[in-house]
Amino acid sequence: MKSIVLTLVFFFFAVMVYSQEYSRTIHNRFALEITRGHALEADRYNRIDGSPYLNDEFVKGEVILNDSIRYVDIPMRYNVYSDKIEYKDARDQILEVNTRGVKSVEFKFDNHHFFLKRYKDGIQEFSGLLEVVEKGEISLFRKHNILLREREPAKGFQDALPPRFIPINSTYLLGIGDELPAKIHRRRDVLSLLEQGEVAADDYLRRNRVRVRSEESLVDLVSYLNKRLDSSE
Repeated sequence: MKSIVLTLVFFFFAVMVYSQEYSRTIHNRFALEITRGHALEADRYNRIDGSPYLNDEFVKGEVILNDSIRYVDIPMRYNVYSDKIEYKDARDQILEVNTRGVKSVEFKFDNHHFFLKRYKDGIQEFSGLLEVVEKGEISLFRKHNILLREREPAKGFQDALPPRFIPINSTYLLGIGDELPAKIHRRRDVLSLLEQGEVAADDYLRRNRVRVRSEESLVDLVSYLNKRLDSSE
């Protein structure tokens, strides 16, 4: 009996050590693959009110590189202000994910799913992290936004205000097929994108008021159009 207990203790200890080593190996491989530069200072935003993060806490998630290489249990958070994903390595250092030279990268954590994508805003093109809201032949993306307001000096009886991070409304983007997603600021942007993509939506738009600042309204539109496209195949 004693030998069985000792065997079980040894087995569970071995499994625990293996698990820790495996986790450390995954973190090390991830660090070599996609990080550059020095660790970030944990207190670098201490003199600024508010938070630049979607969520301050690190949450374990999944990173997919080039549609094939998958890393799991990576502690991550999204810095909206810098538009970068930060993660903790095996030594508890905070590092910034460097996406230069990466063909494609996805981040999945805490019910969020981000893609690094090129996108359009009017005639200009940008690259950044977009959160998937609805995926299909027509896709809807969300761009999170945070503004840094500089320190404001004292005026009259009003004390000086420190610099602060201020969350502002998310903007939404529509992507049709393989075309770059494009930001939509007004209803006519939606109409223009659908016309360019040769997507017929006149009947829906006649019956429904599409509000470009309402995620629910845009999800309803995209879901309807994707269902209709699926049924026509």
